[in-house]
Parts: sequence; structure tokens; C-alpha cells
Amino acid sequence: MTTSSSPRLQTSSSAEIIANNDDLLIEILVCLPIKSLLKFKSVSKHWLSLITSPNFSLRTSPLPKPINGLFICRIYSPEYNFINLRSSSSRPPFKSLTFDSIPSRIHIQQSCDGLLLCSRMQENARHADYFVYHPTTNIYTTLLPLTIDNGALHRGVILAFDPSNSPHYKVVCVKDCFLYESCFQIEIYSSQTDTWRLCNFGFIYRNGPFFMDGVFWNNAIYWYKSWSPSIYFDMDEEEVREMQMPPNIGGWNEKWCWYMGASRSHLLLIEIYSPLILYLKSMKWRKEWIAPGGL
Repeated sequence: MTTSSSPRLQTSSSAEIIANNDDLLIEILVCLPIKSLLKFKSVSKHWLSLITSPNFSLRTSPLPKPINGLFICRIYSPEYNFINLRSSSSRPPFKSLTFDSIPSRIHIQQSCDGLLLCSRMQENARHADYFVYHPTTNIYTTLLPLTIDNGALHRGVILAFDPSNSPHYKVVCVKDCFLYESCFQIEIYSSQTDTWRLCNFGFIYRNGPFFMDGVFWNNAIYWYKSWSPSIYFDMDEEEVREMQMPPNIGGWNEKWCWYMGASRSHLLLIEIYSPLILYLKSMKWRKEWIAPGGL
């Protein structure tokens, strides 16, 4: 004669299985809202360790989420304005950014899919310190210092993060190479390994440097210039290539870039043509340009 275990014992056994399996527990916790996660930090030291780990804080749904608001940097001011895009009113997350263990003010360099790349320049320092900050969880990671070879200048540092592909992010730095005139190298930081790695090539770009304005999209980083060939860095192949550009509109040759950025599945480019006509163009994932017309 067989006997079945009581419902209470089955429930206890199931709870123990989940509690002893970190992968299963994380899959459950990542589905919870932020307010619940903040409360669950106090359940145990083990749960606190899981929820506050950098990898867990970057786990997000691959489905696009609505944007809560925009940060606007003030000219000649360390504070940021926040534009609320939600229907309900809410207080801005912060007006100026500081971290507990770092007394000096932090500057926002770039945003990428919910993460902020931040920097701090210490007095008499040649290069800045860099941080990746998750404003929702209020967790930041201090990046290892960049290598300094023969006094090479860091021309641009760009954050690359796509939560639909990986919970890990990368940071790409373009710096002087000094092998040839106008020669540059690329160094990549990975949050998965917590290391910087120098790519095994240098590239020549005679019309730079403008690498602070890079935009991450479709696993590549794009740099746009109105008066010279634009380029992009393919992060899969680790190659720098010339970017195919849209044709000029209306026969005007005089133009300049007003803005370039990524939104959902598109790379967006806003150009100004003489005489002061504004156009918005969109690059789809096929890397084809579509010009919807003047605004």
C-alpha cells in the first residue's frame, strides 16, 4: 500500500528546491517589480547578495518598456533637469548625481538601454574615472582604470548594452595609437570578465577625433560626420568600417548633423540643410536609410 505525502510536506519540499537553486530563484525574482525586490533584500543575506549583484541588476525583459523621462543637462550648471513622460506625476530621480563613497560630483556621459555611463575627473588627473550606474536600482560599478600607453589620449568612451542579448555590458574606448598619423586603437571593457582588452588592430581616420559622440545600435557603435566619411565599429567582427550614408535631400550639399541616437530598433539621424530645413531619417536593422520627409 502506497501513501502520498501531505500537501504541507510537498509545499515545503518545493520551497526548499527553489531556495537551494540560485538559477531558479533568480528567474523568479527578476519578474518582480522593483518595490518588491527592495523589500526582499531583507529576507536573508543570501537574497541580499543575489538581488544586489551587478549581473542581477542588469537582468531586464527583452520586451521594450515605456520611457519614464528624459534628463537634460544644464549649461554651466552641475544639475540636471528631468522631463517626466509618464501620465502620472513623479519626482525626478535626482537633480545632481553623487555616489556615497565618492565625494566629488559625477557627470553623465551617455545612456544606453536604462544604464548610465558616468565619469569623474579628479584634480591634476590626465584621464577620468568611469562608472556604470543603474538608476532604477541605485547600483553603480566602478570600472577598472584604462591603460595609459606612452601618454595616449582617450578620444571617446561609449557604453554598449543590449539586455535582449545579454545581461552583461561593454564599454568601448577609442585612444591614440601613435603608430601613424591619425591612427587610433580600440580597447573594450567587459562587465562579464571585469577586464579591459586591447583589440589587435589600429585604424586610420584623418578627419577625427570626434569619438565622444558614438551611438550604440545593432551591436555596433556609429560615429557620424557631416563633412567626411562616417564610420562604425562592428563589435561582432571587431572591425572599423565606413558607414553607408543617406543621399542629400533637395540637392543641397551644405548640411550638418543635429542629432544621432538609437530608439527601439532604429538608428535616428536629424540633419540640418541650408537654408535651415530639418529632416529626420531612420536606419532600420537592414541598414537601409528611409527619409520620411521634412518636419
